[in-house]
Amino acid sequence: MSLTVSDLTTELKKIIDSKNESALVQLTSQYASKHRDKVVINYKSIYGMYPADAIKKALKSGPAETLLMYAWTDAQEVRARLLNQALSGKNNKSALIDVVLFCGPEDWYEMGAHYTRIFQKVANDTLLSDIGSSEPWSQLIKGWIKHDRYERKAISEDAAALMGYLESGNPDGLIDLLCNTTEGEWKKINKVFTEKYGVEVETLIASNYVKTDMEALLTAHFYLLQPGYAAAYLCSLANSGKKGDSDRMVRITSLMFDKALKCKFAYEKYGKLGSDFKRLYDARLGRALCALWRVDTEGAN
Repeated sequence: MSLTVSDLTTELKKIIDSKNESALVQLTSQYASKHRDKVVINYKSIYGMYPADAIKKALKSGPAETLLMYAWTDAQEVRARLLNQALSGKNNKSALIDVVLFCGPEDWYEMGAHYTRIFQKVANDTLLSDIGSSEPWSQLIKGWIKHDRYERKAISEDAAALMGYLESGNPDGLIDLLCNTTEGEWKKINKVFTEKYGVEVETLIASNYVKTDMEALLTAHFYLLQPGYAAAYLCSLANSGKKGDSDRMVRITSLMFDKALKCKFAYEKYGKLGSDFKRLYDARLGRALCALWRVDTEGAN
């Protein structure tokens, strides 16, 4: 049963004070960021500190602690801080993909307000000046943050154009389509494309691009189709190799776990999400990831 903001604030304080990490994880898993963000404000007004600071004092350090601190901080403030980290020094391309591409216009504009408040800079201006412009991944990010999408009502024509861009290896045309097409029309374009040409868009992207360019283009494609597809793909990147990327998985989870509930099903093409969490990460983080992504370590997911 969902609690009121007041009752949830009280319950959160009780759990943090008890230093019960398992209970805190379970509570976190039950509420979306729109509810948790209200509690963050209420908690500060009542107890004089933010829940993230209280969590830092109560729990042992480590990626699980960081994840829970992020979860009980305003979601778009977290995005703003992660963006700033990604742009500090050498660009963290993976972080930029996670932070920028898995984001719709409303969240992006709200993030921008936090970014300006915290860093006294304009997020878009900083991003545009800090990343290069010659590589497809950076061109995609620069176009994506405009959030200027419109319906063209030319699905068949766009599908044909998409094939032309993919066959010729023309990143500019592909990026324009990704950045200017609504989610609804992208789904239709993808359907017509697959039916007409007998091949998946993702297959041609993967065969024409590599490394960061491929990861960025596939993330954008999957996000427009279904956020759960994008989250699953990004999780698969973090979970690749003999050891998982804890920093990336914490970042992905904090930004996406309540916005991509289909992730655990979409991940089946890459493996078993719960099993990978348990295998790749320390026990604390593994348990937290399984709870937040709603996967059963004993089951198929």
